[in-house]
Amino acid sequence: MAAAAGAESIYNWIKEEAEAPTKARMHRSRFNPKAPPAYSTLRVAKKATGAIGKSVKDTINPRKFLKAGSRMGKGVTPATSQARKFTRRAPPDGGKAPVPKRTERPIHGITSSKNFVVANAVENILAAPPEPEVAPDYLHKEDFGRVPEYLEEVKREVEAERDMARAEFEHAAMVRAAGEPLMRELGDDEREELLDALKAKWDVVNARYQKMTHLKISTHNSSLGQIRNKEQCEAQMDELERDIARLSVKGPIYVVDE
Repeated sequence: MAAAAGAESIYNWIKEEAEAPTKARMHRSRFNPKAPPAYSTLRVAKKATGAIGKSVKDTINPRKFLKAGSRMGKGVTPATSQARKFTRRAPPDGGKAPVPKRTERPIHGITSSKNFVVANAVENILAAPPEPEVAPDYLHKEDFGRVPEYLEEVKREVEAERDMARAEFEHAAMVRAAGEPLMRELGDDEREELLDALKAKWDVVNARYQKMTHLKISTHNSSLGQIRNKEQCEAQMDELERDIARLSVKGPIYVVDE
């Protein structure tokens, strides 16, 4: 069947008549097509007057525009014809010259025949030589041979420090004589050394305490020795933290001088 359909046939010689396509009916709106569109300025008749006013294009001649001097009265010439040569007036009180008027013209084309190179050379040749700078004479100064004020201030500070050291020495001697322990201030270097040692010891105790906590020591499943070791570690850590806090406080710290 497929071979017969694809083979040559006499019916294929007859051309079929092409049918003309049917044209659809033209759409016509039920609204008035001549009505202007709503809210639009298209196809809107222009009014004779607008917001600016009535039209004046028919009443004004563009060739009859306002010209210079047309509003001036008869017999009055424009201001340009009243201009005269500029002359600078000397001020009566020797101050600044007044501002030139609007009708005064400045003077142009003033030149000078002065040779500024020659004038400068002559001025420098005839000028008096400058006076040499005289070095100050330190032997005739007002404070020559006197002790400077800053040295007097240094002497007073040294005497004050000596008096303070002498008073501390006397106080220490009185304390020793009375048999009381002598107190001294802890130095910064010694304080830092003690803080480092306490922190290192706290790290060691904390490491041992952390190993105990992994065993879950309690009164139910631990021996008496384990519980006692845990309590001792906690007490040592609390004491070390208090000592570190005391040494970390700002201000002087006094200890017994042995």
